[in-house]
Amino acid sequence: GGLERMPYEAAVALSRVGWHEAWRACLKRAEKAGHLDAANEKTGAKKAGTVEKNADWHKKKAAKAVEAWNLLVPQWLDAPRGHKEAAEVAKALVDAAKAASEHAAARRVGLLAEGDQGKKAAREADEEAVQAYQRFESSVAVLKEHRAVLRSSLADTATELLWACGWHAANSTSEAEEISMAAAEDEDEAEPDFDGEDEDGGEGDEDEADDEDDDEDEDAKFGAEYPGSSDDAVQDHAILLGCLKQLFWDPKYPWHGVRIHLREDVASVEAAVEAVSRVPAFSGPFPRGLNAVRLVLREALCTPKDPLGDLARAALSKAEACGLKVMLEVPAKPTAKGEEWVRKVAQETSALSCVRGVALPEAGLELEASGKLLAALRAGGLAPGRCQAALPAPEVEDEEMEAIDGWSKEFRALHSTDPASASQNA
Repeated sequence: GGLERMPYEAAVALSRVGWHEAWRACLKRAEKAGHLDAANEKTGAKKAGTVEKNADWHKKKAAKAVEAWNLLVPQWLDAPRGHKEAAEVAKALVDAAKAASEHAAARRVGLLAEGDQGKKAAREADEEAVQAYQRFESSVAVLKEHRAVLRSSLADTATELLWACGWHAANSTSEAEEISMAAAEDEDEAEPDFDGEDEDGGEGDEDEADDEDDDEDEDAKFGAEYPGSSDDAVQDHAILLGCLKQLFWDPKYPWHGVRIHLREDVASVEAAVEAVSRVPAFSGPFPRGLNAVRLVLREALCTPKDPLGDLARAALSKAEACGLKVMLEVPAKPTAKGEEWVRKVAQETSALSCVRGVALPEAGLELEASGKLLAALRAGGLAPGRCQAALPAPEVEDEEMEAIDGWSKEFRALHSTDPASASQNA
């Protein structure tokens, strides 16, 4: 049968292909339309076309990502049916990335011009969107023909990731264009004339009707199999990350375990771990038996020469002997000292097959700081393909109902991308 998952390195390479192709397509259209630089031209803040990481930058990055993707093919994709079919599958996914990117860009970016110029741009964009989607469909058809290489579930997840990349970049760029154009108008007018509502109760009903019309238009233009458009860059990015994980992570063995504080003597810790392994499994959805322990490390029991401590070492040895998975809970703070502790913990445990996860509850919500802890974990030898990292996550929804899109400020920050930098972060 076909492959169910791809290696972590291949999943990352494919996501980078999709990411940089998406931003290349969007910024190329934005640069042509000039909307991103509208405010800068008015204020003289900087010259047009000076987006830090522009279409040419992403084009070069995309080419390198494709090269990395192709180099990985023989290591895993040749196995089911040989190199010839593997190469065809690899090319189909690259083609799908380009087509999805150009389709989403044509439907969202560079469409703010008014009058005859705006109508002409819209017509041309519609034609380009249709052509790009036809190329996407052709790539998906190739993948379906090679189910003996990639199972349908893996191919579907891969194309969904590429689709989400395209729409995340397109929606992010479109929003940035609107902000730039509004700023340019503010230079000409002290007060805007239109506030988005009429005297009869706002625009909600009209928006809902417009959404229904858009769905009908999409079916007419692209057919019943169309995956659907998006107008939410935050949701696109969340989907992208979920698909990335599904590409490489084995979902068959979820965590069912017990959190153990390492406070007593070695004998008590070993007995607690063994007791977890002996919990019987019953029929029905739960309990299904326990397969893991989460060991809470204590900084007071660790030293620079021994980042684990005797209790943790004893618990790990017992878990390995009992066939339990282990998640280490390391309360390291996002400081240089905390990074060093995490790195040493990873070095000490990377040879143990039972260690499949590390929780960093003190990492905080600031992406750059938590990213340094995560980098230390990976540098120590616990790679993403075998070891999950559990980090604090922001609230998803805006409970105060202040944000028009419903996302909390912290969640939106995690899943938003500035077109001027457009680097993969989360």
